[in-house]
Amino acid sequence: MDSSLVYLRELSGTLFRYHQENFLCDVVIVTAEQSELRAHSVVLASVSSKLRAAFEQSNSANVKKNYLFRLHLADCDAAVLEILLQYIYTGTILLYTQLTMDIINNVILASQKLGLDMTKIVACIGVMLQLAGVT
Repeated sequence: MDSSLVYLRELSGTLFRYHQENFLCDVVIVTAEQSELRAHSVVLASVSSKLRAAFEQSNSANVKKNYLFRLHLADCDAAVLEILLQYIYTGTILLYTQLTMDIINNVILASQKLGLDMTKIVACIGVMLQLAGVT
């Protein structure tokens, strides 16, 4: 495997681990059910121009408090957001035992709203469903 790909895979893994540990996270995302999930603004901004614009607007409006950005995603539940964050950090979606067609549809809708690359997300979901034997 190309050394640059190994480096990128290791970097992605490290950032995802930091996300899971809430280490150096500077974003609090508040979901529909008022759950709070943490992430890194630089990672989110790198995958979505909509999120980058939200951070730029928050920064200029001095909304950033205690070195944290707060994003309110009132129409996104925590289960969907966790799947999206996993995809954002790793480029993959793991097979969840509780994954339903409703959750898949909500992941796709939330991806569109956040301006994420739908082609790759739909491809990941398709592979995941094939592995699960869903047609």
